Amino acid sequence: MKPQREGGLAVAMARSYDQLCPVALSLDMLGDRWTVPLLRDLLWHGPQRFNEMLEPNPGLSPALLSQRLARLIDEGLVERIEAGGGAHYRLTSPGRRVEPLIAALYDFGTPLLTEASLSDGMIAYIFRRAARDNGHRLWDIPRAAKLSLVVGDTRVDLEAGPGMLRVVAEPDHDPALRMRMSRAAFIELATGRRSLAAAIEDATAQVEGDRDLAEAIMALL
Repeated sequence: MKPQREGGLAVAMARSYDQLCPVALSLDMLGDRWTVPLLRDLLWHGPQRFNEMLEPNPGLSPALLSQRLARLIDEGLVERIEAGGGAHYRLTSPGRRVEPLIAALYDFGTPLLTEASLSDGMIAYIFRRAARDNGHRLWDIPRAAKLSLVVGDTRVDLEAGPGMLRVVAEPDHDPALRMRMSRAAFIELATGRRSLAAAIEDATAQVEGDRDLAEAIMALL
């Protein structure tokens, strides 16, 4: 059934909880599988091509992605634009209202992280979110450097400097800073339950290079 629009947004009528409640109405719109992760990706990474939305979500099929995007467009949360020689999808102004919801879900879910649930993509997401959310604290990074972090058997490459932290796709073969830690140690650091100094002390983390730089970066998580 075609969504009915109210206040600039569409309220999905199919599979409705049929409750006059803001929580239930929000779930009517956002409760389908993959809807919230797709909104998360568009919020965190900006406009994306169709294939760019598939790559970090291996359980999402092209057919299902097409369905979810069509519904999000109908609901007024996402729009399709032509940019850079091809079609991209981006959040609309109403769509950006999901930002506090995504942040709240992230904070709620962080303590639930386990070694089994910590995917390779999630490690990179944690750093991207740290870069986006820390604002002026990024200026606590003491100097510019390229670095590699190995968590278990997963490597993430970063560039950092005063006011800047970003995940890079191309690894540096001779980074100025190398960090290695267990997946359990990374989870404790990411959830604020432990410091890098404590992890180094009990040998669940190792740092080669500027330790002050390493501590400044990991303190942003």
